[in-house]
Formats: sequence, C-alpha cells, structure tokens
Amino acid sequence: MARPKAFDETQALQRATEIFWRKGYYHTSMQDLVDGMGINRASLYDTFGDKHALYMKALAFFAQKSEQEQMELSRSSTSPRDQIRSLLIGVVTDEEADTEGKGCFVTNAILEMVPNDATVGRFVCQNYQEMRMMLTELIAISQRMGTIKNHQPAADLAFFVQSSIAGLRVMGRTRPPRAAMLGVVDKVMEVLA
Repeated sequence: MARPKAFDETQALQRATEIFWRKGYYHTSMQDLVDGMGINRASLYDTFGDKHALYMKALAFFAQKSEQEQMELSRSSTSPRDQIRSLLIGVVTDEEADTEGKGCFVTNAILEMVPNDATVGRFVCQNYQEMRMMLTELIAISQRMGTIKNHQPAADLAFFVQSSIAGLRVMGRTRPPRAAMLGVVDKVMEVLA
C-alpha cells in the first residue's frame, strides 16, 4: 500500500514554477528544486518525474494560471474590444510590477528552450495558438459590432496583437517607462480602430 504524500502537490509545483521562472531551466539544478520545493529527491521523481517533466508541468501550471487571470480580467470589460485593451494593459501592469525582472515564464521558455527543445516548442505553439484563437474571436465579434472598423482578416489582426504582447513582454525586461509601454497599447488600439 502506498503511503500518502506528506506534501501538497500543487504547492510544490507552484514552488518549482517560481524556481524555473526565476533561474531558467538550464540554471536550475535538481538540488535547487529539492531545496526550494521542500520535498526529498525521491518524492520529487515519484511525483513529478525528471527535471524536464517537472519543467513541462511547471510551464503548464503557469500557462493555466495566466489564462485564468486573463479570463477574469476580460470579464470585467464591457465589450470584446475593451477586453483586448484590458489584456494589453494587464501585460503592461504585470511587467511594471515585476521588480525581479523575471519576465513572463512562457516568453522565457521561448527564448531559452524552444530553439533546442521540440517538446517545449510544441507546448508554446499550442499555447500561442489558443491565445490567438481567443483574440481572433474577440476581434471578429468587434468587427461585426462595428467597434473595430479595420476590415483586415480577424486572424491577421490577432497575430498583430499577439506579436505586440510578445514584444511588450520582452521589452518589459528592460524596465521601460510605463508611458512608453502604454504608447504601444495605444498604437495597437489605433490599428484596431
């Protein structure tokens, strides 16, 4: 009979996510994970697998949490166009609040891992595709409502918005003035006028 776990898996995964997010995959050792998660090495392997498997679980955990936060933020907006603006403002606010300069965990994964790791590449592509589909839907609804008069294909505009978000995430690491970041938001919204 298996012994019950003496730790909270979700809490341990949250800690692993923070460690990978702060240090990156290659600069995180198994000892960093054991120490930071507060569990022994055997429990780590038994519950989460090897370092790469744990990294993938941490990446999925982060992406799911981010998606939930974006959904909550968008629900507070009155129109699909406002939801897009709220999402962009949320990115600026996240980057401004990031006093440690960690950036976005998914963006960091793209920069660090995607060139050499097909599994991470597939995950990120899927994550980005889901976000682009959500943006495409919001833009298409806004075009039908007349709140976005730009008649370019909604999917093309969604790719533009998503690229702008990625740019804000990367530039956020350089700590630009909030006004500069908000200027990008304004330009994106002008294109969506």
